[in-house]
Formats: sequence, C-alpha cells, structure tokens
Amino acid sequence: MPATRRRRKSAAAATPRTRSTKRPPAPRPPRIAQRLGELGPLRWSLAVLVLAVLVLAPRPGTPAVMEGWRMFPTLIVPTLAPLVFLVLMLDALMARVHMTSVQGEALARYRRIVTVDLLLGLIVVVYWAPYFVALARP
Repeated sequence: MPATRRRRKSAAAATPRTRSTKRPPAPRPPRIAQRLGELGPLRWSLAVLVLAVLVLAPRPGTPAVMEGWRMFPTLIVPTLAPLVFLVLMLDALMARVHMTSVQGEALARYRRIVTVDLLLGLIVVVYWAPYFVALARP
C-alpha cells in the first residue's frame, strides 16, 4: 500500500501545476441595469405598452375614422390610454400593499416599482390630457 501512495504522489508531483481552474467572478451589471431588471417582465411589458400608447396618440381634435388601419390610432388607442393608466395605478397599489409585509431590499424594490408606476401614470395623463379635453369641448 505505501508503494501505490508513493506512485500517486510522484505522479502528481511530476505534472506541472497550472493556473487555478476557478473562474473569475462574472462582471456585475451596472447599477441602473440591475435596478431596471428588478421590475420584471410584466412591468416591462406594461412600460412598452405605455410607450406604444404615447407614440400612437392622435392629435387633439382628430376626427375618428371608422374603418381601415386609421381606426387603430383614432379609436382603439384612445380607449387603451385610460385602461393602461388604470393598470399602472392598480400595479402601484398592489406594490404598496406588498410593501407592508416585506423589509430590507425587497421594501426598496417595491418602493422603486411604485415610483416607476406613478411616473409612467403621470406621463400618460399629461400626454393624453389635451386630447380628452378637446373631446369634451363642443
């Protein structure tokens, strides 16, 4: 038995030592990218929907078109804008409810979610207010 131990030791000693096989730690994402990634895919989808509703908004006073592709920005998008706003406010409310049961980093995450939802909601209201005010005028 001692002979096999010597052989193993000598075989190990005969092989040259190479660099450590440990990988260096992966680079950490930038702080802003990490914070935005914490929002999650559904909130990102909601933000993309907000962007679409803002980009496709018709000018105030634009008459509604009842057929064809022009119906989308003149009829469908104006009905989606208040719905998107309500979903943003509901998400902010639910994040606020979840804030009551968490602490530490999770609390900060939900605080950021509420802030993002409220900011996006404010942007939607400010952007769409002239359109809906023009609809209310005779």
